[in-house]
Amino acid sequence: MALAGSGSVALVHGPAGIGKSGLLESVTLPDAGMNAATLLSIRGLVLIAAGDHGRGLSDLLPADGWARSAGLSLGVGTSWVPSPAAALTSLGRREEAVEIARRELAEAGAFGAPHLRGIALSACGSLESGPAALTRLREGVAILERSQARLDHARALVNLGVGLRDRGQREPARRQLSEALDIASRCGAIALAERARSELIATGARPRREQLTGPGSLTPAELRAARMAADGLSNREIAQALFVSAKTIETQLSAAYAKLSIASRRELRGALEKVAAVG
Repeated sequence: MALAGSGSVALVHGPAGIGKSGLLESVTLPDAGMNAATLLSIRGLVLIAAGDHGRGLSDLLPADGWARSAGLSLGVGTSWVPSPAAALTSLGRREEAVEIARRELAEAGAFGAPHLRGIALSACGSLESGPAALTRLREGVAILERSQARLDHARALVNLGVGLRDRGQREPARRQLSEALDIASRCGAIALAERARSELIATGARPRREQLTGPGSLTPAELRAARMAADGLSNREIAQALFVSAKTIETQLSAAYAKLSIASRRELRGALEKVAAVG
């Protein structure tokens, strides 16, 4: 961050890919308050998703403080808790992660927000140990499966699956992780689907592999790249949007063309209509 005149902060140092695309450059915001907190929290979430946990937390934690000083919560506008919890844990700051998750759980209960409570329960359960932790994980799943938040539900299923596996309950863990993999894949949530698959394999399961050819054969990553290409984005634009290299996108699209038995971008839209029909 850099000061941009009195009383404002300029967001001019986005992560690799974001700065090049100009999405966050030259955006200014007040140096405190909910508007600033919202913009900083969004950038922090993007940075953490891109793997830059330190810089992401340097945005998210101040944003949380600004929101709280205004008597508000970041959780009202976004499902933010899982991101700092994971980032803090990865940096060896587990106690801070637990503190945030427990605080959000208490506030969600007081606020009367079941969706936010489900997210906080899952976060707490994934960070804690003992029978109470598993109870939190189950309750989080039960709440979120009744909501419209499919990705939050899938994330809670992964957390429950991992919790069950860590306690030696492999078969129940596989059921939760398989459901999470299915939901995440259908939503095109590539990172979450990959995590669910990895955790499922860790239980000793062998997840059903996708078809080798045809509309149902695309991986979540290939499908997302193909959809963006069909919408007219170049390989470089897709790569910047997804925080991967242009070479990765080239590889994914080549695989998609082969599986769909097409030879060019011009044929993608029609081929993807078949994917939608299969889904």
